[in-house]
Amino acid sequence: MKKAIALIAIITSVVLCIIVAQIVLSPGVVRISSLPAAASAVPDEVVYLPDQQHFSEPGGLERDRDGMLIGSAVFDEPIILKGTAQLINVREAADITSLLVTRISLGQKVEATEVVDGWFKVTVLPGMDTGFIRSDLLADYCEDTQYFAETLYDSILWRGVNTDVTLVDVRAVVADIETYLIFATPDNFTGRTLYARDVPLLQEGTAEKLRAAQEIFAQDGYRIKLYDAYRPSGVSGTLFSIIRDSRYIAPAGTSMHNRAAAVDITLVDADGNELEMPSPMHTFNRSSHRDSSMSAEARRNMNYMTSVMRQSGFTTIQSEWWHFNDSQASRYPPLDFSFAELTFYSVDTAVREQGSE
Repeated sequence: MKKAIALIAIITSVVLCIIVAQIVLSPGVVRISSLPAAASAVPDEVVYLPDQQHFSEPGGLERDRDGMLIGSAVFDEPIILKGTAQLINVREAADITSLLVTRISLGQKVEATEVVDGWFKVTVLPGMDTGFIRSDLLADYCEDTQYFAETLYDSILWRGVNTDVTLVDVRAVVADIETYLIFATPDNFTGRTLYARDVPLLQEGTAEKLRAAQEIFAQDGYRIKLYDAYRPSGVSGTLFSIIRDSRYIAPAGTSMHNRAAAVDITLVDADGNELEMPSPMHTFNRSSHRDSSMSAEARRNMNYMTSVMRQSGFTTIQSEWWHFNDSQASRYPPLDFSFAELTFYSVDTAVREQGSE
């Protein structure tokens, strides 16, 4: 009897610990290790989240009472739509039993070219995945609403120590930052889109340092233009197989980008024009080195940007003028978290702009 009571007490204690842990974890924070894999099968029925939606009737098709388009139609030109819930299935064919390609979440942009038996045929932007999504799960995309990735949290055993990893969407932390994730486009040296989502992620501490730098730049009339932040280790492996020179591309798992603690940046003026620098972004040769031959203007701009970034808690490397490491980057483990597993929350653009004044 006493053993039974003791066992019940232990189980109750464990359950309470789990409940407390869930309560302490702030809303909008997702544990990386708890996210389901992008290829896992999940029901296509989802719960809609509070968000203003507008469902049009493209191609002249009507909707049934459940919101599904009736019939098929090919569009004269692609239309941009968005996900209306978290973790929506993208399937290989217009059939709920077909293979799962990936999933999209609230606000994720897709480009639709036709409707097949009530399913949109889509390309998930920025363009890595294509497939079919039920038409009642996509709404018209509206620029008035901005979507940020939910904060990702995990505690990872790294070098024998449990290390807290907190990844944040840089756009939610650094006001007025301009982003152009070069590997979320084919406009990079591989000619391929390598990031499944166009979302800049950094360790929370690194993002705060970048915000401090942005505030200094803003006082001088400039803004940061971010070309790369978190880079999955697998992508680093792909890049290193092409540029086998560790001065420019680190092998998988060894880049500070893999730790979400490094950035590739330049500066833009009030009109969005990039300042002159020693070379174009990601020019992997001698011209990108900090001690290379360059114009007086390029050297002045590079030195100014470097000074502010160092003041804000970043370090540099000699071979790339654009690359800055968080001075505490070594405390974080390398990651291979897929962008496709991100979930998002919505922010009204007008409200956010008023709040930032």
